[in-house]
Amino acid sequence: MKIRYSLALLVAMVFLLSCNNKVKHPVGNDKESARLFVQKFYDWYNNLSNTDSLHKSDTNIDFYTVKHKPQYFDKTLLNAFNKYYDAMPKHADEIVGLDFDPILDAQDIGFDYQTGTVKQIGDKFFIDIHCGLQGKARDTILASPTLIVVEVFKKDGLWKFANFSYPPPEGTGENLLKMLTDSKKEAEEYVASHKAKN
Repeated sequence: MKIRYSLALLVAMVFLLSCNNKVKHPVGNDKESARLFVQKFYDWYNNLSNTDSLHKSDTNIDFYTVKHKPQYFDKTLLNAFNKYYDAMPKHADEIVGLDFDPILDAQDIGFDYQTGTVKQIGDKFFIDIHCGLQGKARDTILASPTLIVVEVFKKDGLWKFANFSYPPPEGTGENLLKMLTDSKKEAEEYVASHKAKN
C-alpha cells in the first residue's frame, strides 16, 4: 500500500513539474506570435496615423492610442506616457517634449512598417521594425536598416509593449521610457519658468 501511494505521489510530482516547466519556458511559436502581434498593431496604428480626421483635429496619434488602447502597453510604459502627457503645457509657444511620433519614429506620414528579426531574451521579445515608402515591396523595406526595436512580453496570454528603442545608424540609441521621463522634466521646467515670468 505504501509503495502504491509513493508511486502515485511520484507520478503526481513529475506531472506538476512538467506543467511548471511548460509555463516557465515559452513555446517556439511565441516568436512568430510576438511578431504577428507587433505587425498587426503597426498596420492598425499606421493606418490611423494616415487618417485625415485625426490630423485635422490636431490629435497626437500616440496620445489617442494610449488613451483608447491601454491594454496594449505594460504598466510602466503606460504610466510614463500618462505622466508625460499630464506634464505637457496646454498652450506653449514652442515645441516642448517629443517632436516626433515615438511609435513610428517619424514626423511625416506615407510610410510602411514591416517587422523583421525577432530575438528572445528570457520572457521578453525584441522585434526589429523596418520602414519604407508606401507601395514598396516587403523585401525591399526589410533590406533597409532597423528603425525601431520593439520590446514585448506576454502577460495573462496577452502581448504588451514594454519599450521602444531607436538604434543607430537610423536612431539616437535612446529608448522611449527614458525619453518620456526626460521630456516630462523638460515640460515641468518649461511650465515653472513661465509661471515665474507671469
